[in-house]
Amino acid sequence: MYESFETKLSFEYLQKIIDKIKEPTCLLGGWAVYLTVNENYRKLMHRDYIGSRDIDLGFHVDKNWSSEELKSSFIAKTLMSLEKELDFKPLAFRLFKQFHIDEKKELTEEEAKNIATHFLFSLYVDLIVDNIHPKFKEVIGLFALDEPLLKFAFEDKNNRIELKQFKRKLWLLKPSLLLATKINSVANRDKEHKRIKDICDIYALLSYSDMNMKKIKDDVLKFLSQDKINKNINFSKEEINKSSSILGVSEKEMEIRISSLLF
Repeated sequence: MYESFETKLSFEYLQKIIDKIKEPTCLLGGWAVYLTVNENYRKLMHRDYIGSRDIDLGFHVDKNWSSEELKSSFIAKTLMSLEKELDFKPLAFRLFKQFHIDEKKELTEEEAKNIATHFLFSLYVDLIVDNIHPKFKEVIGLFALDEPLLKFAFEDKNNRIELKQFKRKLWLLKPSLLLATKINSVANRDKEHKRIKDICDIYALLSYSDMNMKKIKDDVLKFLSQDKINKNINFSKEEINKSSSILGVSEKEMEIRISSLLF
């Protein structure tokens, strides 16, 4: 689905970023799904699950914090560290750096301006919060990108899993909560490849995570209403076809598994 250079580079930077982030932080998005399902997916399919191009990190923010508290928060310190130590640049609600696809090297802003766009790969890091502070842009310098479901992970340890492999205090959302965030995001995708990736991730979490199959729906309903699930799980035949082809499963299998979430 993605070029191996892109996902390999993204994972390399994920590890560099984890060394710089302030703890505790939640890993979200595609890499969170990868780390949740890859072991089981590899056993069955004899290859690794799809990697991610973007890196999504989740942070707790209290809307009632003072400007000084927000300035000294984990997200503010992580942002400063990624800009100063890894040379990421701010852009709207995210950070990025650019690479030459053929030469596989990092580019400065000036160098990137002189390269044709089809030779450029932009690595994005999204810093996502559970609550939008009214002075977020003023204090942090970026617009806030929020995922309200994150609050469940920060408020209750039963909704998160501590990752061991990176030797830092990094959390994954438990599979049913991660699934809920994917159901949340898929409805708002304006790029086809991101929507297809979300559909793949939804199926993968249903099929290759360690969730109890009989309890999946009940667990997801703790975070999303049935109406929201029904509205967002509305995929075309073409989307199912593309997603099933990427994962190497039948369209029928994908339809049956995903429809288990519907009422």
